[in-house]
Amino acid sequence: GNALLPRGNLFAFGARAEVPVASGTSINPRIEYRYSQQAMDVVNTNLEKFGSSLRFELDVRQRLDRRFAVVFQGSGITGDVVQAGREVNFDGYRVAVHLEVSP
Repeated sequence: GNALLPRGNLFAFGARAEVPVASGTSINPRIEYRYSQQAMDVVNTNLEKFGSSLRFELDVRQRLDRRFAVVFQGSGITGDVVQAGREVNFDGYRVAVHLEVSP
């Protein structure tokens, strides 16, 4: 059947850079901010804050040869969501290591 979704807006912007630091090694910082608004339902169409978040990430890429690289990655997110009229804060972090293969 048909699904009626309430009206909403999402505003997001971010930046990314690649900084070579040594032969075959680069640092890649990224940052992103998101802010969202949503109407409570299809009858009440006034937009209210639904949540916001700030995500930050840093990759260190070490080339092993032309096709392979090892990537060390750390990232985090912090923000809030609105539930039942209250802002609920959240945050989380992760660390990863992976092998990257390029054709």
